[in-house]
Amino acid sequence: MSRVPAFALSLLLTLVAPSGLAQDVSAWTQRGNAVFGEPGVFVVVDSLDTQLATVGGQRTVAFVLNAGLLDPAGSTAKSWAQLSKALDAGPTEAIERLLGTRVVIAFPSLGLPMPREWVMATSVSRADAQRVLKGLDAVHRGVLAGAAVFSIERGAYRMCVLKQGGDARLIVLGPGEGGGLFDGAVRSLSQPEGSAWFASGWPAGGGGGVLVRLESGEAASLAYAHTTETGWEGVAIAPSTLPADTPTWSLDAESMIADASLGMVGSMNAESVAGSPLAPFLGLNRATARSVLGEASCRGIVRVSTDAQGQSDVVLALETKPERAAEVDAAMRMLIAVVTGRPVDAPDFAGRFPGATRSAPLSGGFSESIGRLVLGDAPQVRWKMLNREDGIGRLAVRVGQHSARTETLTEALTGLTRAEPGPLVSAGRLEPGPVAGLVERAAGVQRPVLGWADQIESVTWRTRRMGEDRVKASFEIDLRGGG
Repeated sequence: MSRVPAFALSLLLTLVAPSGLAQDVSAWTQRGNAVFGEPGVFVVVDSLDTQLATVGGQRTVAFVLNAGLLDPAGSTAKSWAQLSKALDAGPTEAIERLLGTRVVIAFPSLGLPMPREWVMATSVSRADAQRVLKGLDAVHRGVLAGAAVFSIERGAYRMCVLKQGGDARLIVLGPGEGGGLFDGAVRSLSQPEGSAWFASGWPAGGGGGVLVRLESGEAASLAYAHTTETGWEGVAIAPSTLPADTPTWSLDAESMIADASLGMVGSMNAESVAGSPLAPFLGLNRATARSVLGEASCRGIVRVSTDAQGQSDVVLALETKPERAAEVDAAMRMLIAVVTGRPVDAPDFAGRFPGATRSAPLSGGFSESIGRLVLGDAPQVRWKMLNREDGIGRLAVRVGQHSARTETLTEALTGLTRAEPGPLVSAGRLEPGPVAGLVERAAGVQRPVLGWADQIESVTWRTRRMGEDRVKASFEIDLRGGG
């Protein structure tokens, strides 16, 4: 089975980050996608040398090294050492000369294990193309579309060098066996229109970036990202599956999750809640979710806050159908019984005094195995209902320490009540370090296994509708600087 070169995988894993595309970028991407035979995954990296020279690019390199994504003793480092020697250059200069202008990587589909079929093309100088052929001990094996086909690494890969115009050359690399994408790309790039597309200007402006196109059935998702002074930013455009009645949020909603370790404002319904990964563990089925939420989509807020000691507090606030206090109490009683394994600790308030705060200890199975590690001593669940004259009920649930602030429920309900509709379908914020620590404690891990998460300061995103059939999500990734 052929394998993708280590340096190509490293490039893809390091830099694939989604971002936004205007119509001209979409058209440009479709033309390039056609040149490479309409693959399922189409990635373009433009002006990598410029990107890596920014603060965000330098932090990205540090993240890759600190996260262990690049093994100094592995095949990637050895490949670059060999290429650097052939170019009489250091590793950084070798990357800039071989990958710094424009690189395209295409696969028939995305998934694991990596597909047998793939192709990679990069623009280099004529002299460097000759040095690569000589340094890799390339052996002439045939001719394709008028270009010589070389075999490298004992037949593991095939390579062609094509004229691009002037002193520029295109190195096209593919697997030694099969290689339908490779054959098609060589034929297309040998033609004037294919070569012209590869040399055309970056359509999104600025100093280049990373562009990704993913096929999913008859629909395609497009993405673009570029480095910033702290990391990466961009936008992704994808097909929409949002119901027409999905409620929206104003931009002010982001203030409710501004300081959360994990925070999201968005819309949900009984199907999405019952289909969440946690639902089977909590015994939460669609009937229970529907009894609380009703059938229509509603707005919800999720906040996970982590203190200096690493203990977390979870708050959920969501809209419901009015006068659902009895259904809410019944659902909470069932969930408490499931997570604690002690039905006696699950009181039945039966909907009485819905404005009063209910509480129950989380002692038992959940508390002993996970609760104390994640939430601290004496973990407790509290919930409260609020019915308003606008005909919408609100529910807030908090899981945390017994000593945590009781005002949290009221604050969440107040924020949900005051939230106005607006352009946002959803927004979110993630601090991977604290959340990774929470996951490790819940799993009973004694040492960090997700240490790379501390290298990411935060990830934020916001999603808007883009017509009737697409959504547009903008995002920022802030990486930590220094050691």
